[in-house]
Amino acid sequence: PFAAGRELLAATPGLLGQYLRLAYYWPTGRDVSADACFNIGSMLSRRDVSIGAGTVLGAHSIVGRAELGREVMVAARVSVVSGRYLHGRPSDRARGLEESSELEEPVVIGDSTWIGENAVIMASVGARSTVAAGAIVVRPGEAGSTLMGNPARKVNL
Repeated sequence: PFAAGRELLAATPGLLGQYLRLAYYWPTGRDVSADACFNIGSMLSRRDVSIGAGTVLGAHSIVGRAELGREVMVAARVSVVSGRYLHGRPSDRARGLEESSELEEPVVIGDSTWIGENAVIMASVGARSTVAAGAIVVRPGEAGSTLMGNPARKVNL
């Protein structure tokens, strides 16, 4: 039922869609602020998500097991996945071992962080940071940093 509801509401356009998505995720998510904003196509892939006050999810963004702080701005088509080992460790898969949900790590995105379009976030990002468009974050980023590239690295701008 959770999956059907999120996919149905993701496609609802306009202000009505934003209200319906918030009304759906607020009680079903672990800790979703009543003033978060879910733009068209955005969805939470799991219930164990925390989203802080004033956080905005851009169009067609998907959030897995994560904790997004307050005033986080997520651009369009961003994926916040449930850690680097969402589908198991490569060495385990090569040996034919099954995937384990124990390997999933909650990704924490600190307050007042901005994430650019098409970024993929697999590791935590500190508060007041910027993740450039198209960046793929595979290692944690410290607070106040700017992360760019694939894999994302801290840069001094």
